[in-house]
Amino acid sequence: MFIGHPDAGQKSAVIYSLLQTCTIHNINPYDYLTDVLAKLIPHDGGPPETILEQLLPQNWSN
Repeated sequence: MFIGHPDAGQKSAVIYSLLQTCTIHNINPYDYLTDVLAKLIPHDGGPPETILEQLLPQNWSN
């Protein structure tokens, strides 16, 4: 379904999947998103793949 824009449904699904993965791994979603977004912002041209892999909820440690 669309959420205001045809592309919004897929983007929302990605966010919901991340949040649900946090729940499965007993991670506070607020803490997770705060930390991950702070680490991603400095990478203007896109973060390296190694950082992305480490920041997945199942691999993330605060």
